[in-house]
This record gives sequence, C-alpha cells and structure tokens, in this order.
Amino acid sequence: MSFMHSVATLLLAGLVAIAGLSACSSDDGVSPVSTLPDRISSPVLRFPVDGDERAPTTVALAWEKADNVRSYDVEWTVALPGAETGSAVRVSTDGLSHVIADLAPGARVHWKVRSVNVAGESPWSQERSFVALTAPKTVDTPTQLLPENGRMGLDRFAEIRWTPVANALSYEILVTIDADMRLFQADVEGLQEPALNLTQLIYTYPYWWKVRALGPSGYSEWSPVWIFTVRNAPDGGS
Repeated sequence: MSFMHSVATLLLAGLVAIAGLSACSSDDGVSPVSTLPDRISSPVLRFPVDGDERAPTTVALAWEKADNVRSYDVEWTVALPGAETGSAVRVSTDGLSHVIADLAPGARVHWKVRSVNVAGESPWSQERSFVALTAPKTVDTPTQLLPENGRMGLDRFAEIRWTPVANALSYEILVTIDADMRLFQADVEGLQEPALNLTQLIYTYPYWWKVRALGPSGYSEWSPVWIFTVRNAPDGGS
C-alpha cells in the first residue's frame, strides 16, 4: 500500500468518525434524547362501587378520564349463580362509560378498564365486582337554564348551566357551530357539576348545545337543542 493511499484511508476513517459523532450530538455537544410518547395512567373506576350486591341488571360501567388517552379497553366476565364464570368480553370505547344490558338477576360481574394511546396500553385498573339484581334505573333529561335559548350578544365566554338530575353519575354536553350538531366545539363527558364554562368563543358566531345525564343504567335522552350567539367584535377587534 502506498504512503498516499494510507493517508487517504486514515482521512476517510476520520471523516466517518466525525460524522458519526455529529449524528449523535446536538449543537451544544450533548447527545439528544429521543422523545418518548406520553405515558398514560390507568383509569380510576367510579361506578358501580366495588362489592355492590344490588346493582341494576342494565348497568353503566363508569370511570374517570385519564391523561393522554385516545381510547379505553373495558373487560368483564359474568358468572351466573351456580355456574362457572364465562369467557372474558372486551370492548374498546373513546367514552368514559360502557353499558352492559340485560344481565340475569344474581349474575356476578368482574370488570376492569385500561387506557390506550399511540404508546400502547396502561396497566389494567384495579378489578371490581358487583351483583346485578335490581331493575334498570333510568334518569331524567336535564333541563337547560343558561344561556337562555335564542340569547344574543354574549361576550366571548359563556357559562352554560342546566338543572341537576337525581341519581346522575355525571353529565355530557355537546356544543357545535352548526344546527346539525356536527361541527364540534366541545364534547365533554364526565362532568360532575351541572355547568360548563366556555371561553374564546368567536365573535358573531351562533352556538348550538345540548346535554344529557349518565345514570346507573346508562344515559338519559338528550335535551332539546338550544342556541346562543356571540356579539359583534368591537371596532378594530377580532
């Protein structure tokens, strides 16, 4: 091998090494850390309470919202009196509840939930169990209070209120900018209070909204659709 060929080989090796270091280092000389997907936590179960011996035979399984979640997996088994436990059933939902309908009186249900996002699944929640025994428990539809239907000239924030519903576990509200209720501005589940504050509303826009209650055996009917309109922008405003 000639002297010049040896020098060229060494220079090439040095350039490769430098390129490798550059690829592994940031401008300040610190190796970059790859961005990991957001970690997700297991949901906290809400209803039915663990060990309930008189749950309704059509029952809403409900849990609290977890952070960084795309959807939830719900899994349960059913054991009839004097019979072996059946196979596990698993469903996926993007909501905060799932209804199991028409359980046989005396059936014992074990259930759990986990969170799901692009990073994968959280650990399963703590398992709960209950016995389905009583008749389904429906709840009334909430009555809207504020803003009054047809109200105009609101500022860019609005306090939406409705009447509390007896035996409601939570509420869901839907707010849109179209009468067909398709262009969502807010679709919020799991509300514990009969109210929601909206901010950064758009000047001159009309907003349509409706609300329903989640009870021990599922959701009520939706309320009627009400409308309110935000005032015109001030001179020079947007």
